[in-house]
Amino acid sequence: MSEALKKVIFELDNPDVILEYKRVNAKIDPLFYQIELLKEIHGELDKRHKLDHKEKMAVFVIAVSSYLKDAKNHCSCALKGNSSAGKDSCVDTVLSHIPKDEWIKVTRATTASLEDDVMDKRIVAFSEINKNRERGANAEIVETFKQMAEGGTSTLKKDPKTGFKTAIRTNQEQKTLIYGTTETECDDELETRYVVVPIKGFWEKNKIVIFDTLRKARDIQHHINRNKLEDSWISISLSLLDRDLFVIVPFTEIFEKEINGKETKGKSPERTVMAVLIRDNKNVFKRMGDGVFGLTKLDELYKQNT
Repeated sequence: MSEALKKVIFELDNPDVILEYKRVNAKIDPLFYQIELLKEIHGELDKRHKLDHKEKMAVFVIAVSSYLKDAKNHCSCALKGNSSAGKDSCVDTVLSHIPKDEWIKVTRATTASLEDDVMDKRIVAFSEINKNRERGANAEIVETFKQMAEGGTSTLKKDPKTGFKTAIRTNQEQKTLIYGTTETECDDELETRYVVVPIKGFWEKNKIVIFDTLRKARDIQHHINRNKLEDSWISISLSLLDRDLFVIVPFTEIFEKEINGKETKGKSPERTVMAVLIRDNKNVFKRMGDGVFGLTKLDELYKQNT
């Protein structure tokens, strides 16, 4: 397409026309083929949400798990922290790099709407859920939340299209759910279904955010860029990726030798594996950093083949 025609399309200032133009001309960004892709993604997230480096990357990885073909691999998370710690900011930053038509973020929802109105969404995000507080935000939808986060929902109800004379069954696969909470109490059933991401507020963090806001307030280019209809290169690339994929972990037999009875009681398989990683003292795993583990046997295999 010529630059002249491209200019005419954007001068029309018609969102539908511009959206169709972008869809037709979309390409996977070359950065998606780079070995340091996660560093590039972190750099983009850091432009909007300061600090919380590990936390925002964890939320991003959990969000993109919704693209895995097997719905059982769709992960969910809860961002726990005090009021104004940055939970909403973290979630909004991550979602800004996910295709807009594949997620929804709400402050309040009903059980019926979760069962019927989010069928086409990969990710459902809540600003806040406080189950254990009297009249806590969205406390009434916690049971539906549990079902959606593990296994999905299957509901049977009267069909309004037939004047409620017949029943209709709706099935919804497991989704990725993200929510913020100020509660410190834990729900054992919920904890087997989501990853807890702590978001802490402190003066140095607030200072960095305030200074960044002041810098953007005087930056003309920042305000110009905000008004552009351009999507994130991450979002565009995600929409074009081959999704007919499964994740294969060829070294899972290592875990079988390390798991004991206490670690399996009342825990999901994922949390059992994490328990093994945390308590390991037999050098099967090597701690590479905070929350990052490498397989010693995998390292040895790699050395043999190089």
